[in-house]
Amino acid sequence: MKIWISILFFMMSLHISGQSTDYWEVNLTLPQIALLDIEPNNATIELEADVPNNPGGELNTGEGIDNSKWINYTSTSTLSSPTKNVIMEIIQGQVPSGMEVRVNASNHSGSKGAGTFGTSVGTIILSNSPQTIISDIGGAYTGNKKNNGHNLTFSLHIVNYELMNELEDSNILLVSYTLMDN
Repeated sequence: MKIWISILFFMMSLHISGQSTDYWEVNLTLPQIALLDIEPNNATIELEADVPNNPGGELNTGEGIDNSKWINYTSTSTLSSPTKNVIMEIIQGQVPSGMEVRVNASNHSGSKGAGTFGTSVGTIILSNSPQTIISDIGGAYTGNKKNNGHNLTFSLHIVNYELMNELEDSNILLVSYTLMDN
């Protein structure tokens, strides 16, 4: 009888000190994010060629440079689309004959941001066709406002004097920037 009581207490002690396990699912959701803006966004870019210093000299396009704009973005990546690009194109107007507007994006700079920043493709010639200016953006954010992100440098170039026409008083180009999946 003592043996049965001892076995019973032993079995009860196993049950009392035993463990029980339960589980539940945790659903994590990360939305697709592709946000882009240009900073400062309220200033027009002015590119102009200056009159030559002497008769017979070429137009001076050295003043036709602007590096006041910055691209800021926030991006997530997915297995099906791990990277994004920034593309640029003229959506209204056109560059006058004999001239080019070139755009260069720097690699990421600034004190803010983290992740897999995009890479500059170098200098592009702005046109009415979409062109990649920054490639291979992964999950990242650049920081906000100027001096964070990718600095844009616009420059005016005369490529063929024979094709140049007299410019109208207002040669305005509307440029579109798009952050899109590869």
